[in-house]
Order: sequence, then structure tokens, then C-alpha cells
Amino acid sequence: MDLTERYFSDHGDELFHYGTKRHSGRYPWGSGDDPYQHSGDFLSRVNEIKAKGKKTDTEIIKELGLIVGEKPDGTPIYESVGRYRTYVTVASNLRRLDEIQKIKSLMDDGKNKSEIAKILYGDPKKESTVRSLLNEESEARTKVLYNTADFLQKRVDEEGFVDVGKASETIISAAMEMNVSPDRLDRAIDILEIERGYKTITASVPNATMKDKQTNLRVLCSPDKVPSDLDLNDFADRKKAEAIVYKAVAEGKVKPLQDISKDYNYDVDNDEWHPSTMITPASVDPKRIFIKYAEDGGSAKDGVIEIRPGVPDLDMDGKCYGQARIATTGTKGDPRYLKGMAIYSKDIPDGYDILVNSSKSKAKGFDGSTKSQEEDPDNPFGAVIKRKGQHYYTDPESGEKKLSAINFVKEESDWDSYDNSKIASQFLSKQPIDLIQKQINLSIADQKVQYEDIMSIKNPTLRKKMLLNYAETCDKKAQTLETAPLPGQKWHVILPVSTLKDNECYAPNYPDGTKLALVRYPHGGLFEIPEVIVNNKHKDAKDILGSTEDAIGINSKVAEVLSGADFDGDTVIAIPTGGKVRIKTKEPLAGMKNKDGTYYDPKVEFPPIGKAKKLHDGSYEYLTDDASPRLAKKMVQSEMGKISNLITDMTIKGAPDDEICRAVKHSMTIIDANKHELDYKRSEVENGIQELKEKWQGHYNENDNWSTGASTLLSRANSDKRVLARQGAPSINTKDIYNRRTGEVRPNPNYDPTRPEGAKIFRTKVGRGKNGLEYEKMKKIANPDYDPSDPNSKRYLWEHTGKWVKREQVSTPMAETDDAFTLSSGTVKEDIYAEYANSLKSMANKARIEYTRTPNTSKDKTSEAAYKDEVASLKNKYNAAYTNKPRERYAQEIAYTIYKSKQKDNPDMTSKEYKKVKNSAIQKAREQAGAHGGKYRFEITDKEWEAIDAGAFTESFLNQIFNAADPKCLNDHAFPKKDPKQVSDAQINKIKAMSSIMTQKQIADSLGLSVSTVSKYIHS
Repeated sequence: MDLTERYFSDHGDELFHYGTKRHSGRYPWGSGDDPYQHSGDFLSRVNEIKAKGKKTDTEIIKELGLIVGEKPDGTPIYESVGRYRTYVTVASNLRRLDEIQKIKSLMDDGKNKSEIAKILYGDPKKESTVRSLLNEESEARTKVLYNTADFLQKRVDEEGFVDVGKASETIISAAMEMNVSPDRLDRAIDILEIERGYKTITASVPNATMKDKQTNLRVLCSPDKVPSDLDLNDFADRKKAEAIVYKAVAEGKVKPLQDISKDYNYDVDNDEWHPSTMITPASVDPKRIFIKYAEDGGSAKDGVIEIRPGVPDLDMDGKCYGQARIATTGTKGDPRYLKGMAIYSKDIPDGYDILVNSSKSKAKGFDGSTKSQEEDPDNPFGAVIKRKGQHYYTDPESGEKKLSAINFVKEESDWDSYDNSKIASQFLSKQPIDLIQKQINLSIADQKVQYEDIMSIKNPTLRKKMLLNYAETCDKKAQTLETAPLPGQKWHVILPVSTLKDNECYAPNYPDGTKLALVRYPHGGLFEIPEVIVNNKHKDAKDILGSTEDAIGINSKVAEVLSGADFDGDTVIAIPTGGKVRIKTKEPLAGMKNKDGTYYDPKVEFPPIGKAKKLHDGSYEYLTDDASPRLAKKMVQSEMGKISNLITDMTIKGAPDDEICRAVKHSMTIIDANKHELDYKRSEVENGIQELKEKWQGHYNENDNWSTGASTLLSRANSDKRVLARQGAPSINTKDIYNRRTGEVRPNPNYDPTRPEGAKIFRTKVGRGKNGLEYEKMKKIANPDYDPSDPNSKRYLWEHTGKWVKREQVSTPMAETDDAFTLSSGTVKEDIYAEYANSLKSMANKARIEYTRTPNTSKDKTSEAAYKDEVASLKNKYNAAYTNKPRERYAQEIAYTIYKSKQKDNPDMTSKEYKKVKNSAIQKAREQAGAHGGKYRFEITDKEWEAIDAGAFTESFLNQIFNAADPKCLNDHAFPKKDPKQVSDAQINKIKAMSSIMTQKQIADSLGLSVSTVSKYIHS
């Protein structure tokens, strides 16, 4: 159906051929002796309406009567503004092409330009108009719209489904060697839809790296894939079309506008010694592997793989240690692998190159101490091998380049990048009130300094971006209740040094004699926080770890206190104690030790169903087969969340050690319940978990119903809370509306006085159907006409139930309340944290209010000219980043097909396993698509920043620059080094807050000030 057939009457006018491929049909815009002036001409009709007075596009559409359908209540659905603009653009282009054709025809008849101007326009003086229309570049620009449509049609006819989302115009521009704007691309797509029967459907796939985010695909579909007779304004037809497109997405059939595989070779570093994607790992002969079982002392270093130094195929690429996987074969020749922390060691039995430390019994044998490889060739180890985690070495005998057997998941220095800038409430809430209050005071003081710094940013566009980021950070901290770090705290991976004493550690990051508290997450209480003293002179430790930056050496007894940590990559936060920092700890709970002196082991207490339990008197109890079923793998995390909340609530409310011990025992059972088929239900009964819940968590919830779920602010703040589905981005609750351009202020008619000013206001979805608040529940029924011999026959059908339910989405209790005290059960610690959360919420609201009052950036044309080289440079940098978008979307689609397929094959995957599969999939997909992901960030030079400060860019382009530039570089320019002589009130308050837990030298080093300056302000 062409434009005439869809909207306009047939005027019976002559058809003019304008030399562009299009659907057959009568010329839609009118013709004849005076084709562009009579009332039937589309442009004339538009111009007539405009001549009556200033009208919006929406008003013009209604006056033209461009109706595409009607709502259930009979009210008309009008054409979109974008589609209307396409009609205007096409009509204008066709008018110009027709005039060009007439001019050429008259010139063939011997007319000169002056005569042609008189014939066409009634004025020989319009000869310049004739000349401009004959200009080849002008004619080419006029035809570019249909040329773009032809380019799109060719590609979509080849593939069936093509992504035409953001930045696709850059691909067309490069291919056609002319500038195609995003608007021109939209108009070309409209032509394909209106005149040639193509369809555009929006689809989405989950973002592989960002939880709860979607990657949106705008898919142009050929008529042989999505029939042109489907009306997308009709609900049923739209659902059919969407089903076709989503099936294509799931099968990886939606392609970008260019064939990425032919023109892109992903080799950013040009590094021949590290494969860019994972390749089949080299396998080690099991005869070279020695297993040190539990009976031989293997438990003391459980999780450590010791490597003989100097063995070529076990070279660790210059690293002293790393979390590794090593392929091998089992006793039956099946593919297996070693998993753990690889370190060099000279204490390996003769005839072997690898020693594996295992807590398994000799009865389990070699296979019991190794892992079975996954069937997935892309991820045989069930873990993501890091980029450059594989490497080649030179074989000393042949001189050939070969693959090392070491496959790193993480390697030395990777743990150094862990975030040391915060301390979790899970740890701090169990500490004395004085320490909690000090850290909260410091956190608030630090947030105030950050706000002050943001308000000092000169560029209003950047200031607005930073204000919104700041507000989001405050809101997030209010939910997690994280606080500022303790001085000197740092993440480390733990490694075994068996000759260290039970109160010692090896940690070159700290001076000898430093006392450290070691914290592992999750932990049940103060009894799982060991304290050790740094001994960096220990010879064995120095030989094993050298001058490590991100590892800490401890013995197995210390690891046992750390809630049973092992040495296969477990991490701890080391916190220097003493002086102003007093960390409270406890001796291990007496109830965790059995009468025979052994430590509590859930595998002994609640063994697999149907197996014998060895009692402490030496006798055996045989369990019946009617014991509780195995805990599903996907439920482990949920059950751990419940028991962790119970332990938190009990600790906050002062439960006695013997009762906390019961909860901790059950948590240890839960964590291994699936892996070892433990009888977790019996553990729940014998440890009296329901009784503990009633006693320490029982409360009436907001619906006045009795609940035994999370009951304190600490456990409730960041838990799940279901709310009605929301629509669009939130607005900001303000009393006044500030006009960023004129500075005019007027009252906000939508201000909600029941909510704090600056709070986020969400709009709830309305109506029923696909995008409405309510959706109809459908019932799955057997198809009575199902024919198993027919591959197209469906086994099941969906039946309407007439029951409509409201859509919901997940939020958190803290995000949904304006007052954190509503989540508190009234304990002192909860109220301290509630005050902290409310302060953070207040600061977030303040930042959002300031955001609404910050003016826009105005471009200065003089500055643009003065900095023309910098302007061109930044535009080139941005364009390079912008053109990555189609590749990234394609990578997300490829990744989606990979991990959805693997999830289908393994429906019991835990969220942790699923995350690993997704990470592996996106890594491989980006390599295949040539996408850079988040790594592609450009730097802004000092001179380019001068151009930004001088106003050489528009507001919209600055936002694009700031979103694509390297965040660290952006911060360095936005927050230059401060003059140590100028210290603000907010900074002084921060110094005083820091003085409660830090020495003056520590403060001076942290802030870049002199000790004397710090001393002056502390005592001011």
C-alpha cells in the first residue's frame, strides 16, 4: 500500500516517473499544470494549515485527518509525528526531483535557464533557483533518502532481519560515502514500511553484564519473514509479528547492517603470546600429578595446586600465584581438571610436576580430588578464563610456540583491584556502637565534601551529570548501609603457609608487628574474625609469596576460624587494629566443637539421604529413605539469605551465643546442602530454626500480619519488596519548575507535599494489555488436535481465563520509604543506622533539587572557531565510540543465544553459575562481533578540556562526550587538585571525623595535607 492508497484520494493526475525504485501506484502528491498549488496537493494542504496560524505537528496531523486506527472506545488513533514528517520530507524531495526532471526536459527542448524560470515559476529572475536544482550535489542530496531506503532493502532482503538501532546511520554513511543522519535513517525506514511492505519491530535481550538491564533492538523485517498484511496497530497481529522477531533473536538471526565478520579483526594489543579468545586447553598427563589426601595432611592446604618451578608447559607467565584451572584426564580416560590456587613449590615428590592438596579421603581416589569437565567446549571448567588467562611458551626442545597448561581465572595483582573504599554493614553492625557511630560520621562528612566538590564544577552540563550520579550513590548507600572504610583496610586472597603460628600472618603490605583483624564474607559473628600479627621475616612465607601486593599468608587453623575458608581463591579484608581502631572479636563458639574435640562438620551431622551417620560414641545411625529431599541448587542462595538474615537479627537483638551457634550450624548445612545432598530439613528441625525465627524475628508487618521474616533495619533495608509496575523514568518532586534557558521560575502543579522535596516520583503503569498495569492470566491446555507426526502441530494451547492481575516489579523496603525509622524494630544500633540512611536520603534529594536548578550550557561560536582542532578531535573520538553501539548490540544478541541455550540444557543452574555462563558468553561474543564493551573509553586532553570550559560544544553533545569518556579522566578534569591552603568547612568537618579513628599522619597522607595543617584544624 503506497502513500496515496493509505491516506489521500486519487486525483486522477498524470504519473511522473522520478527515477527511484518504489512501490507501484499513482503519484501521491498531485500533478498537472500547476501540481504544487492546488488544494489536492499534500504539501499545499500542509502549508494552507500552517498559514492559518502557528500549529504543532500533532495539530496538523489531526486537521489532515491522518488516522491509522481506533481505540476500543472508538476514539481515533492518529499517525505518529515521525511518520508525518516522513510524508513531508518525501513530498518535498519528490517535488524537487520532479522539478529537476522538468528542467532537464525543457533544456532538451532548447530553452535557456531564464526561459525555464519563467515557464516554471512565472519569473525569469528565478534563474538562480533553476541553476541550484541542476547542481549535481543538490540532486544527489535530494535522492539520498530513497538511496538510503534502497541500501536498507538490499541488506534486509539478504538477511531477513536487520538491526537498525542507534548508530546504524554511521554504517550507511560509510557504505554510501555520504552523510546519513539519524532522522534520515528513520525517514528511509518509514518509506520501506509505507511503500514496500517492510515491518519494524522493537525487541530486547537481557544485558549480559548489567543485571535487570535490557539491550533494545530495533529490527527491520522483510515481508517474506513478517507478512506485510499484518497490521501492527492490531493487538493480535502485533503479537504475531513480535513472536516471529523474538524467535529470530533467540536463534541469532538478527544481523547488523554490515557483515562484521568480514571487516573486523579483534586484536587490540597485537599480542601473539596470549590468545584473544579461549582455545581448547592443553591437558596434563595424570601420571605427573600427585594427590595429597586428607590422611596425608592435604586438608591443611586444601585448594592449593603446587607447581614444580622450571617446567616449561607449567609456566605461570611470570606470576607467583593465581587462581587456575589445569586440564587432565580421569582414571577412565574422561576429561577432568584441577581447580585451585596455583603456586610454585620445591616440595613436590620426585617423578611428579604437580601436587594437589585435597581435603578428600584416599578412598575417593584421583577422580574424587579432581573435577569433571563440562560438556560445554566454550567453558569446560565451569568458570570464565580471564582475557589473557591463557598464554604460550617456547618449547626448549623444538623451539615451537605451545600452549601452557595453566589457565588463569584470576592472577597475581587481580585482587589488588578490589574495592577497598567501603565497609559492609554485615561486619560493622556487629561491632561496638562507638565504632559504628565514628564510621557513620566519617561517611556523612565525606559525602558532604563530595557534594561541595561537585558544586564547584564550572561546566553546568558536567555538574548536572555528577549531581545525578551523586544522588544515585547516596540512595544506594542508604540501601546497603555501607560506610567509609577503616584506615588501612585492604582485600587479599589467602594462601597457606603451614609453618606460620596460629596468631601470625605474612602481609608485605603492612609493617612487621601490625595487628590485623581478618574478615571474610559472609560471616556469622565476631567468633569468625581472627586476629593475627604480621611477620614479614618468615622465610617460608617469603619463598612462597615474595613481595606480594594482594595476597596474605596464614595457616590452616586461621582459615578454619574464617568460617571454614579454604585456599582455592577465598578472600578476606585485612583491617589494621590498635590505636584508635578497636575491632571486637570473640573466641570460636564452644558449641561448634564436638565432645571428641573435632570441629562441627555438617557433612557428618546431616549426611546424604540413605547414608549412615557416624555418632560421636563410634556407633552408626542409619537414616531412612524418607528423609527430606535434596535442596535444589537454585534454592541454595535463597535459603542462605533467610538464615543470614536470622543471624543478623539475632546478633542485633543480643541473642545468646548458644542460640546463635544453632543458626550458624544450620547455615553451614545449607551452604553444602545441594553439593553434598545434606539433610537440611533435619538440620532445621534439630537446630530449632523455626523456634529461633519466632523468638527473634516474629513481628507484625505493614499489613498487620504475623511474620517470621527479616525483622531489623539491617536485614530488611536491601531485601526484596514488590511494587506495582512503573512506567518511564521518575520525575523529581519540586515545589517550583526552573526554566533552564530563561531562568524563569514557576510553581510546579504536580508537586506532592506528602513526599520530601527532591524525592523521585514514579508513574505507575495504567490500563490493560501489553504495556498496561494489568495483564490477563492465560491457562495452558492440551491441544485436542495435536498431531505428533506433524512438526508444526502444537501440543498445548493457551486459553483466556478472564482473570486480570496487576504487574509488579522488585524494589527494596529502603528505596520505598522516606523514613528509615519505619524499618527499625527499635534497637539502638538500628536507630543509628536509620539516622544514617535518612541523612543519605536527604543528601540525595538535595542533589536532585540542585540538578533541576542548574542551567544548560550555551555554545559559544567564537570558542568553537578558536578551538576548531579540539572540537574536531573530540568529535572523532566520540564517533569512534558511537560506532561501537551496533557491534555491542550484536554481541549482546550472540551472547543471549549462547547462555539461553546453556540454561536450557542445565535448568538447575544457580544464579552464580548462570552469571559465569553469561560472562563467558559475552566475552566470546564481543570478540566475534568486534565490540569493545565498556573498555572502549577515550581520554580528554587538557586542550580539549579548555575547549569544553570555553563553551565550544552544545549541551546535547557534551552529554554524549561525558557518557563516553573515561570516568577517571573525567574526574581528574572535573576535580583538579585542591590548594592545600584553602580548606572548606566541609573539609574541616571531615578532618575532625577522620581524627576519631586515624592518626594525624594518616589523615595528612589521605588528603594530601601537611601534618601541621591537619593538627591546626583538628584543634580549631
